[in-house]
Amino acid sequence: MFLPASFSSSPVTRKNRYASNAKLDEGRLLELAACFTSGVTAGVAAKSADLNRNTVNRYYQMFRDCLTREIPGDRRIATIRPPLVGLFLSSRGVDPRIIPEEHRDTALGCLRRPDGAMEACISAAWSGYDAVGDPGTDCFLIMPGCLIGAYGQNLLRTYWEKLRATLCRSRGIPREVYWQHLAVFELAERMGEEKIQQHLLHCLETME
Repeated sequence: MFLPASFSSSPVTRKNRYASNAKLDEGRLLELAACFTSGVTAGVAAKSADLNRNTVNRYYQMFRDCLTREIPGDRRIATIRPPLVGLFLSSRGVDPRIIPEEHRDTALGCLRRPDGAMEACISAAWSGYDAVGDPGTDCFLIMPGCLIGAYGQNLLRTYWEKLRATLCRSRGIPREVYWQHLAVFELAERMGEEKIQQHLLHCLETME
């Protein structure tokens, strides 16, 4: 696990430069940031750091807020029903999005009847996802209109497997912050563990 050079397990008495109002000292906060960016769940981090689970949950949410503060509004989707996820494949990798409520039934119909997926998604309003998946059931479908080869399809499947495993480890995700979990996962996959940790610390330093 990558830890910043300034990390120390001993108590830190100087001002916490990463969160001025934090009740944890700087060393403890850095430890939680390292756990968060390496994929350690809040429950495991709480035991490791000897902290209350609710305390760790609050800091983990602060990290998500910090990393996603510049995400545009059209990606901040909260659904009424359990979320479905659409995947786009681009030159920079895979981009996960929550499928809006108005397209949820169409996506669910595709997952239930793959043979009718092409007909279901010819609407101009459909977002043209390359793949759709249901985190709750692990149903996954590469859309028939997705014009990618075997390599691209394998990227989508591999990404989905890792994404769902991450979502399943974070049990009971509130639907209003589900989009943040997807956005942080996408950042972590694109940047790697060390760079996203450095990015998080930079964001914390510059957050008002």
